[in-house]
Amino acid sequence: MAGTVTGTVTGTVRAASTVPVGDPVKARSGRVVTAALAVFVTGLALFVADPMLPDVERGLGTGPGASRWVVLGYALGWIAALYPAGRWMSRRPDGPRRMVLAGAVGFAVATGLAAVAPGIAALIAARVVQGAFAGLLTAPVPLLALYGRRPATALAVTGVCGSLGCLTGTLASGGLVAPLGWRGILLALLPLVAVTALLGVRALPRFLPSPLPGRPSLRPLLAPLALATCEGTLITLYPFFLFQGEVQQAPLPLVGLVAVALPIGLLAAAVAGGRLSDRLNPRWAALGGVVVAAAGVSLTLPVSGGWSAPEVAVRLLVAGAGLGLACGGAQAVALRGLAAGAAWRVQAARVAGFTLGPILAASVWEASGYFSRNGLGTALLPCAATALLALAALVPIPTSRGEQ
Repeated sequence: MAGTVTGTVTGTVRAASTVPVGDPVKARSGRVVTAALAVFVTGLALFVADPMLPDVERGLGTGPGASRWVVLGYALGWIAALYPAGRWMSRRPDGPRRMVLAGAVGFAVATGLAAVAPGIAALIAARVVQGAFAGLLTAPVPLLALYGRRPATALAVTGVCGSLGCLTGTLASGGLVAPLGWRGILLALLPLVAVTALLGVRALPRFLPSPLPGRPSLRPLLAPLALATCEGTLITLYPFFLFQGEVQQAPLPLVGLVAVALPIGLLAAAVAGGRLSDRLNPRWAALGGVVVAAAGVSLTLPVSGGWSAPEVAVRLLVAGAGLGLACGGAQAVALRGLAAGAAWRVQAARVAGFTLGPILAASVWEASGYFSRNGLGTALLPCAATALLALAALVPIPTSRGEQ
C-alpha cells in the first residue's frame, strides 16, 4: 500500500529518471538530513538578522533605513538565485550534488565576508551574495526528499527544519547579541554550514538523474507559499507572546512552556502529517492541518494580558501542530502538479512566503501601534488570511476526469 501511494506522489520522478533499485536506507536518510540542515541554516541566517539590527546600526553608524537591507538583501538574493539554480540543476544528473557543495562553500565565504564588513554597504553586498548561495544550497531540497520511500514525510521534516531555523533565529539571536555581537552571530553559522557540506559529500550520489523542468503551474504552489507566509508571520510575532501580562509574571518553567509550544507542535505534527500523507491522500492530510492551523491562529487573535502561560501555550501549540501537519502534504500536492525537474519551484514558493510573512507582520503592526495588544492582534490577521488562502488552494477542483 505504502509503495503504491509513494509512486503516486513521485510518479513523475520515476517515470522520467532512473533511481537505483538498491538505494540503501542509510543513503536516503543522509540525503534528507543534508536537506534538513541546509534549510535550517539558511532560514536561521534570514531570521537571525532582525534582532541584531540595532547592534549593526550602533557598530556601523547607520540608521534603520539602510540597516533593513541587511535582511531584505539576503532574502532578495535567495529568491533571485533559486530560478537559475533550479533550471541549471534540472539539466544535469550531477546537478544536485554540485549545487549543494557549491552553495555551502559560497555561503560560508559570504558569511565570513559579512562578519568582517567594515561598513554598511559592504555588509549589505555580502548579505546579497550570502542569500544567492543560500539559493544554490536549498534549490535541490525538494528533489532530495522525493527520492525515498516516504517522500511526504521527508518533505515534512525538511520543511519544519526550515521553520525551526527561522524560529531559532528569532528567539536565540536576541539573547546572543550582547555577548557575541552581530559579527559573532554571523560567524556562529559557519560550523553548521561545514557540517552540511560534509554530509553532502558523503550522502549525495555523484549522479542523481532528474528530468527537464515541466511547465510552471501556479495553483499547486499557492498552498506552500501561503503556509510559509503564515509561518513567517507567526514566527516573527511569536516572541512577543512571552511579554503578555500573566505570561511575563509566570514562573520560569511556565514561561519555558510557552517558548517551546510552537516548535513542539511543529515537530510532532510534521512527522505524523508526513506519515499520513504517505499512507493516505496527501491533500486530505494537508487540508486537515490547515483547518487546525487556522483554528489555532484564530484563538490567538484576541490577545489578552489576562491569559495564563498555559492558555498561551495551548493556542500556540494548536497553531504549530496545524502548520506541521499540513507541511509535507501541501508540498507533496504541489509536486504532483510539477515535473520533478521543477521541484525547486516548491522551495522558491516557501522562501518567498518566509520573506513575505515578516514584511506583512511588520507593516500591519507598525500601522496599528507597536507593542500594544491591539497591534499584536491586528498583525496576526495576515496570518489567518494566509491560512484561509492555503485552504482554498488545497480544496480539490472537480474536472471531467475527476480529482485525484
